[in-house]
Amino acid sequence: AAEPRSKVTFELEQAGSAVKLTVLHEDFPPASRAAELVSNGWPQVLSKLKTLLETGETFRIERGSAPAVATNSAEIV
Repeated sequence: AAEPRSKVTFELEQAGSAVKLTVLHEDFPPASRAAELVSNGWPQVLSKLKTLLETGETFRIERGSAPAVATNSAEIV
């Protein structure tokens, strides 16, 4: 059975001469399989986005290459 929808919030804040992006992914049911899957992807996506914004270089996210550490929030400064 499909899980209920989760919620992703993107917050942008001024941080000196930079902009801070905070991503919070929440509202998962207990023992959510979806939370496990997406939490491994956010650090990789945000890292690639940071590289793109800093260098202008495009990228491709490879399946199965997400970092081993899971988290449900990430920040780019």
